[in-house]
Amino acid sequence: MKKYFTIFSLILFLVSCISACSQNGGDSKPIADNSGQNTEQTEESRTEKDKEDYPVEISNWLKNMQPYFVAGKVDLGEKTFLIVNWGEKRTAGYSVSIADIEENENEIIVGVKFTSPAGPVSQVISYPYTVSIIDRSNKNNTVHFQDIDGQEYIPQIVGNQPTELFEKSSNNIKIMNAQLGQDKVTVSGIARIFEATVNYSFNNSNGEIIREDYLTASSGAPDWGYFLIDNQDIPDNTVKLEIYSRSAKDGSQQDLISIDLP
Repeated sequence: MKKYFTIFSLILFLVSCISACSQNGGDSKPIADNSGQNTEQTEESRTEKDKEDYPVEISNWLKNMQPYFVAGKVDLGEKTFLIVNWGEKRTAGYSVSIADIEENENEIIVGVKFTSPAGPVSQVISYPYTVSIIDRSNKNNTVHFQDIDGQEYIPQIVGNQPTELFEKSSNNIKIMNAQLGQDKVTVSGIARIFEATVNYSFNNSNGEIIREDYLTASSGAPDWGYFLIDNQDIPDNTVKLEIYSRSAKDGSQQDLISIDLP
């Protein structure tokens, strides 16, 4: 009898231990990182909340460029925001962080660390990104983002940054602001185009080109370059302004954006 009592007591002890472990740690989840160094974001609501915690200009930048692998620098007041998007990923487990920032006489060099999943992960769409905030430099330095492991070229937005939500957009041309008058038009945006050549035309109601011209953005693909169609005269009988690139293969229009004119 004593033997059976001892075995029964041992069983109760083991059950008690298992129950305690389950309550204390069995269902625990890692604490989410809510610092300025945002890495992997897998929940839509959490991603949007994090972005809204930043100044509106940074939130707009992140929303505008979320699907793209791209970096940029935004100066606001006394601070500089360094941003890196890693684009759309088909699973969780990806993260990006800024590991090092070095400023010299000519440029700010930003070292970026990319981490891919090491094992099984959730099959969800994720958009890993990071934002670092530093004191704004008095120097007019350019910024160079580089992969500290030397595996990735990091495209960046060169020139004015997309801190306003896009008014119109195609895959490689984005319109940030369009000022449309009765006889003048000014349009600004960014473009990711070979040799940085942005074409535009004024068209009549039949779709015929009345006048066509081009300009050079501040950088060509794979970077995004800022462009400005500045205070251009609108020809008579024009109803649309079209902005596009031309195929190097056959000259056809690509990434067309059409803007109705008053």
